[in-house]
Amino acid sequence: MNEIKIMRNLDHPNITCLNEIYETEKSIYLVLDLYKGKSLDQYLDEEGKLDETKASIILTGVMSGISYLTSKNIMHRDIKLQNILFKKKEKKLSTQNLIIVDFGLAQYEKDEKYIYTRCGTPGYVAPEVLKAKDPKSRYTCACDVFSAGILLHLLYFLFY
Repeated sequence: MNEIKIMRNLDHPNITCLNEIYETEKSIYLVLDLYKGKSLDQYLDEEGKLDETKASIILTGVMSGISYLTSKNIMHRDIKLQNILFKKKEKKLSTQNLIIVDFGLAQYEKDEKYIYTRCGTPGYVAPEVLKAKDPKSRYTCACDVFSAGILLHLLYFLFY
């Protein structure tokens, strides 16, 4: 439920928008924007090799969203190809068409209860998140920057 609290306070063009919440006795329904584009991993499967310009456009959009989250002391903690979507189906690549989704693991950086929780997707997780055990080994929003570095590697180096 913490992701609802977090998502209610987000307003950025590269971050998914929580529009409404409906609750019944047995369920909670979240109303989000509808995105008609592909995920970044689907895009890479079709495009194959990306040049430096395309990789930088994608990373700029992702980093814009991460920068916004960091300014709010929020850690996404699951930045990966599958959690970056294109808002619309369009041929021209633009930073405004990219959106970060899936805030199921997101937490406030200062939330002591969750700050040393090991979580995320293997292959994208920052080393400090994996080493977290107690208050002495807490991590920060920088863990998302590490994950963005993995994205850059996948976008440019792996497919180039």
